[in-house]
Amino acid sequence: MISAVDLWARVGGVDALRGVTLTVEKGSLVFLVGRNGAGKTTFIRTVAGLVRPLRGRVLLDGDDITGVPPHVRASLGISVVHEGGRIFPELTVEENLRTASDSYGDALDLFPELRAMLDKRASELSGGQRKMLSIAMAVSRRPRVLLLDEPFEGLAFSLVSRMYPVLVQLAANGVALLFAESNVALLRKLTDDADIYVIERGTVVFRGSLAEALKSKELMRMLGYIA
Repeated sequence: MISAVDLWARVGGVDALRGVTLTVEKGSLVFLVGRNGAGKTTFIRTVAGLVRPLRGRVLLDGDDITGVPPHVRASLGISVVHEGGRIFPELTVEENLRTASDSYGDALDLFPELRAMLDKRASELSGGQRKMLSIAMAVSRRPRVLLLDEPFEGLAFSLVSRMYPVLVQLAANGVALLFAESNVALLRKLTDDADIYVIERGTVVFRGSLAEALKSKELMRMLGYIA
């Protein structure tokens, strides 16, 4: 379980997070939904230890890790898929996977399309293949918590529809997954319902199900889903 309690953070002199409290239980999948600039990426980076909070706490299975550096959080089981993905273009797919973990076989079982690309340089991959690789690298670390910042941005839905069930299976296997997502239309295509938090200007303004949020015209306007 990963929790943030009354988390405040400042980026570029702006309060990007304003008292955010959020919990993702073991084996669950939660979406943090908001427009670009709402605070989603800052939240992911703060939980990962890349942004130091002004106040508040980050808890991993009840243990306070607020002051723990990013590399130690990674060793504790927190993996991040950053927006746009972070891979090494000059390395092959296999070499990229090895930078994450020598035990990457499970990730290839989940993403079998990568098996045929192991000898390819990452720079030769399509955008979707690069994103798949970045997710596979995070998964290969066998995380307890997986934080994904806009993992499907810019991808064809045919690819998204193949990747998303893999992530659902990870949750079923006990991983806590948090998605930062701005595309409500995509979210509706992926799941009939979901546990979501809506963030606006660094503040959580709604927590509940996707079905409940869709009934609110005010929320949908805030998210740019309706005019």
